Amino acid sequence: MPFGIFTIFVIASASRIRSSEVIPADFIASYTFDARSDVSSGMPLSPSNRRGSPEDLNKVSSVFILPMTGACKDVLADLITKFGRPPIIPRTIPVDAGKIKEEWKVAAWVAGGLVFDDTGRVALVKHRADSGWEDVWVPPGGTLEDGETADEGFRREVREETGLEVEELHVTRIFNNAYAEPGGKRYPFYFVQFVARAAGTALHPDDSEVREARWFDGLPKTMAFIDDYAEDYRTWRERLLEEGDVRKHR
Repeated sequence: MPFGIFTIFVIASASRIRSSEVIPADFIASYTFDARSDVSSGMPLSPSNRRGSPEDLNKVSSVFILPMTGACKDVLADLITKFGRPPIIPRTIPVDAGKIKEEWKVAAWVAGGLVFDDTGRVALVKHRADSGWEDVWVPPGGTLEDGETADEGFRREVREETGLEVEELHVTRIFNNAYAEPGGKRYPFYFVQFVARAAGTALHPDDSEVREARWFDGLPKTMAFIDDYAEDYRTWRERLLEEGDVRKHR
């Protein structure tokens, strides 16, 4: 039975993609398929609103197809409209057996990132032991709620976990993640990484999962996902401090 026409996003790299290789967002293409035709080969039948051509895709050695339908597709479209085309990084994250929960939303979007104050400090949080987190410092963030855009979700999570309001948001990258258990079970999700400036400095966590929020002069060595944030910290700390100095002297 025909199912009509649907759209998916194809993310492709013109060279072989490794788990840590960055895919420029210019390689995001939207293709429209007619489900009445044979699409078992996965080749586009009716390209629509695409950046690039079928010839470009012929040069592709690795292709990632994201299930970008409905609200999931809307999140990405909104991100590109507001923040431009950030790099998208596909990677697989090995996890222990049982880590992936059946109740987790499929293909969820998560938003988090570094929040700086005017002196260059960064706000981090620790979660309660019964929340499923290890006893480590992490940037504030969490899963988007239904209907939320990525920046709305980031603002809400920062507010809940630290009590801070944020401004001057920037998206530095999107991780196309997949948790992978030893038995082969996988859980895909998308993580939008932000940097932002805090509108104040008073920390008042109001989240049942967070037990402490604190300002740091640098990223602690035991911070979770520190490698993901090291470049953002170096680059954006200096930039935000410079922008803050300019505002003070106006």
